Amino acid sequence: MVKKLHHNASERDRRKKINSLYSSLRSLLPASDHMKKLSIPSTISRVLKYIPELQQQVEKQIQRKEELLSKLSGQGYLIHQENQRKDTMYSSLPSVSASRLGDREVVVQSFHFQDP
Repeated sequence: MVKKLHHNASERDRRKKINSLYSSLRSLLPASDHMKKLSIPSTISRVLKYIPELQQQVEKQIQRKEELLSKLSGQGYLIHQENQRKDTMYSSLPSVSASRLGDREVVVQSFHFQDP
């Protein structure tokens, strides 16, 4: 009897873990798929469609990055000169950064660098 109860508890824990993992997988899908709770087969099906979509997006972004880098390398010398000019101009301006800590908390940091 104890063995059966232990087996049932182990099986229940296993199912909970699997359901938790499917829920985690479901949460990685786009927001449009979160409108209703998908069944496990629907989740797997949607994930199998979504992964190639993501791969295409990655390929497009890589291609776009390479195009931009190519354009920049042609303008490299001009950009370097412009950046030096901006660095000189902006070195006396304050810098501000913000980081979100939670839903209602933000840390704002302000820096002002001065030449020695």
